[in-house]
Amino acid sequence: MQQPNKPHQNQVLLILNITPDSFSDGGFYFNHPEQVADTIRRALAAGVRAIDVGAQSTAPGKTPISADEEMKRLEDNFFSLFPKVINPLEIPNDFIFSIDSFRVETVEYFISKMREWALFPKNEIWWNDVSGLYRSALPILEKYSDLKYICCHNLVPVREETPNHQKFVTDILELSDVISFFRSALEFLPKGRVICDPALGFAKSRTQNLNILEKFNEIVTLLPRDVTWIVAISRKSFLRDPGRSYQDPGQAELVRTRESEFYCSLKILQKYYIRTHSF
Repeated sequence: MQQPNKPHQNQVLLILNITPDSFSDGGFYFNHPEQVADTIRRALAAGVRAIDVGAQSTAPGKTPISADEEMKRLEDNFFSLFPKVINPLEIPNDFIFSIDSFRVETVEYFISKMREWALFPKNEIWWNDVSGLYRSALPILEKYSDLKYICCHNLVPVREETPNHQKFVTDILELSDVISFFRSALEFLPKGRVICDPALGFAKSRTQNLNILEKFNEIVTLLPRDVTWIVAISRKSFLRDPGRSYQDPGQAELVRTRESEFYCSLKILQKYYIRTHSF
């Protein structure tokens, strides 16, 4: 894949889906902690400095799991690696751990386990909150002053509806709506701790996703220049031709081409992370 501009400012946020049913890589890491360990080692060797770990699939149509099951998946497939398989002391101080969950209790569990292995606050932790319900995230951000927050644009009314986000697609989604959402979040949440993600693929139609993708640089210019962004379009279904699957001949290459074209258009961002399945 062609690399984006400003490589010294861009970072990879590597996706680790510890699920049996994620849309792209479900089952690859689930109940295979050795695969998780191998990927982390290779990522470190390649210079990757951020991973995003998730145990609940939010792909459309997937069955939600309980918070207990979500935490068990994290324990069995991720935290079980410490310290025998992965020595926490060998993790660089600049390595970022992101927890992809819409549940507060899962985030608190993740933080407690990271403290247990002396990885927090030594290493940054991000909460990737795909629910978009940033106002209800404030208490946990106040409780953990070193926690950073990925604010995702979503339209679900309550956290537990996050896996059903496609039920809340609206007929009209203007760019001004997205900009207003992020402006409000940046004003409401603690300064310097918010990372913005337009959450392409969440509570948006294919047309709306493509419109945001096309006008992404325009959105960025209307928000503070010092905002860090997450760019997450890796293997997204709206990049395929309508009615075609990722396995169809030519579709995977088409998706990679469209991803690359978009990444190379990101010329105006001060800092951004590419959330991706590969590195």
